[in-house]
Amino acid sequence: MQDIQKRIDEIEIQAAESALIADLATDYEARIYNGRLARQLREVAADLRKQAQITGNAPSFAGTVGPSSDGRAR
Repeated sequence: MQDIQKRIDEIEIQAAESALIADLATDYEARIYNGRLARQLREVAADLRKQAQITGNAPSFAGTVGPSSDGRAR
């Protein structure tokens, strides 16, 4: 369970980083590429979370979206 949740968290962090790069990029292609990558990574994380819940490998609250206690995105 912890391995799956850890991987979901890593993917969500990668998605947030890609979204930030897309927002800050001055190159049009970099904005588009990183925006799409962020969207795809969020979908993968959501799919993994759903599968983990179905198989009983994660609690129903796992992978809550939103800022963590220190204000950073999860």
